[in-house]
Amino acid sequence: MKVANSILERSYRNGIGQALAAGLVSAGIVAAVVLSQPDRYRAEIRILSAGDLSADQVQALATTREVAASAVSLPALSGYNLSAADFFRDTDTEQLLQTDLLLPATGLKLGVTDPNPGRAASRALAWAQALCAAAADGTGQAGGACYDPNSALPAKVDNYLWWKLLAATLLGSILGYGGWLGRNRWNKKENARMAKKDAVKSKSSETAQALIRKLKTGKARIGVIGLGYVGLPLVDVFGRAGYSVVGIDVDAKKIEALRKGKSYIEDVPSAHIAALVRKGALLATTDFSVVETLDALSICVPTPLRKTGDPDLSFIVNVTEAIAKFLHPGMVIVLESTSYPGTTRDLLLPRCEARGLKVGQDLFLAFSPERVDPGRKDWTTVNTPKVIGGITPQCLEVALAYYGRAIEELVPVSSAEAAEMSKLLENTFRAVNIGLVNEVAIICDRLGLDVWEVIEAAATKPFGFMKFTPGPGLGGHCIPIDPLYLSWKLKAVNYNARFIELASEINTNMPRYVVGKVQDALNRNRKSINGSRILVLGVAYKPNVSDLRESPALDVIGLLRQKGATVNYHDPYVAEVRHESFQLTSVADLESAVGQADCVVITTNHDSYPWKKILQWSRLIVDTRNALGDEGRVSDKVVRL
Repeated sequence: MKVANSILERSYRNGIGQALAAGLVSAGIVAAVVLSQPDRYRAEIRILSAGDLSADQVQALATTREVAASAVSLPALSGYNLSAADFFRDTDTEQLLQTDLLLPATGLKLGVTDPNPGRAASRALAWAQALCAAAADGTGQAGGACYDPNSALPAKVDNYLWWKLLAATLLGSILGYGGWLGRNRWNKKENARMAKKDAVKSKSSETAQALIRKLKTGKARIGVIGLGYVGLPLVDVFGRAGYSVVGIDVDAKKIEALRKGKSYIEDVPSAHIAALVRKGALLATTDFSVVETLDALSICVPTPLRKTGDPDLSFIVNVTEAIAKFLHPGMVIVLESTSYPGTTRDLLLPRCEARGLKVGQDLFLAFSPERVDPGRKDWTTVNTPKVIGGITPQCLEVALAYYGRAIEELVPVSSAEAAEMSKLLENTFRAVNIGLVNEVAIICDRLGLDVWEVIEAAATKPFGFMKFTPGPGLGGHCIPIDPLYLSWKLKAVNYNARFIELASEINTNMPRYVVGKVQDALNRNRKSINGSRILVLGVAYKPNVSDLRESPALDVIGLLRQKGATVNYHDPYVAEVRHESFQLTSVADLESAVGQADCVVITTNHDSYPWKKILQWSRLIVDTRNALGDEGRVSDKVVRL
């Protein structure tokens, strides 16, 4: 039994078994078809003596119902309308006789095939009688001299079953063997392709694992492009994790400060930078060619909006093109700049591969959105969970090793697009909810209600409510801008992000609403906004930082100036403001400036401000942040948002 199995197995490997199996299947199909048909019998009668038939007689004979009915089983029978060629054939040559001449009936052979032998014989006799009666023999009688009735004995038709089975078996075997040859050739090509793919995968895996080992041991050299509010904290974190870090920026002033060990970002102490510089762990440069020496690179450049509201990705594109010629195998690149889903794959991927490198094999590409909240002490770059998505699974694996040494918690996702979308969801969530509470502030004003009291009351619910507060508008790089990246992207797929658009409309109009409140407050004091002296307290977009990005205070100042007001500002964190339409310097004497102002507008509630004293010094205050609290609520000098 084992020997037989071995023979069958070898035969199958050689294609013989497969060919035989195909032949047997084909033979079985043919046998099933043939055997399913009933036996057939054929009765034939020879015409012994008859005259000639004219074409008209033949046609009349062919359309005779009796004759037609007896010839039901003949081939070429169509609607009981026979032609002479259907039944007049030469007995020797079996060739059809001409129908346009007189046809000699003598010597013809009539045959009828039918599953019933008796019916075959009777129909053959009916044919002979009809023919002899129609023949021009002058008698018009169908007698025994005209045909041989004994020749009408039916005989079983031979279906040649075994020959058909043999032919089908041979044909199936040939087809099966041909199929095996084709499959064998395809298998060889597929095996070669898979071997090549495995070789590439093996090479990719080796490259990835070698880089991962360097990253995990701290021997890798790290680079960060863009040394602002995102990039510099990242440099600090990587440096303190034991990496050798290169900071790259086009701003020569930033590079000079870092080389001297000085920080220009509140969240990064100068002591940290100085320590990294002293031990040679930080190199700051404007030269992009240093990328050639790096093992890992994070891109942290701005992604603003154009004046048209469209995304401005020129910083990402320019940086990627600048580093493309310095990229090399065994390198990981991570984009941190916020953008719409598809940016990493659509913009970075083709530029990284432009010189022949293959992402996922030679170098590795991922997206990891920044989550920096300037001025925050409880959640920093180190302990804020970091989302990472790679272009390929190996890209993700390498990126996780890259950040894993410096960041406490990593959150891997399935793709770069998922990581990009997660960032937009975070900021859209805030923008939409701030837009909602800003509209609630306007509603409460119309209804004569205190919006701050309403919010505090709602916030006592321990579940299902998250507290947001109104203000003069949105600020910072992320929340006012990022949702519009998503809205812009969705327009490309014919979808209107209505929540995002509506929230943006409300938030964008809040500075005008604040200016309207200032105008109304001055009117109550019998003053016009035109010519009034107005002091704006705080121009940073959030408390206790110097960040002016997208600050609504700048819009408030611009609108007040347009209405003819004389505007000054005070901010302990921002010494000077350079805006496209004005340039101002922070007043030095807060008490004097508050006392001289016709109206004080609180746009940023820095903790360092002496709010009780400001209330005492001032004549009129418009408080957009509820900085004065309950004292402001009961004071006649204070108008709250």
